[in-house]
Amino acid sequence: MSEEIDYTQHVIAAMDSYNIVVSHRTEANPTDDQKDELARNERHLWLKMKEEGFVAALSTKQKADIEALKISL
Repeated sequence: MSEEIDYTQHVIAAMDSYNIVVSHRTEANPTDDQKDELARNERHLWLKMKEEGFVAALSTKQKADIEALKISL
């Protein structure tokens, strides 16, 4: 039996991660905490983009924005 997953909250969390990644990547002198937070949020986005249902729940712009980060782990 498979359950339908509502990805709405996943998308909201992912876009929060997206904003953190964009912010921390542009930081001139990131602290160790910011570097750690950046790594965690990049990993979060990378993992979410592996989920077909999650990707389908993204808008075209959200998907393009995340893909433009070119996250590779």
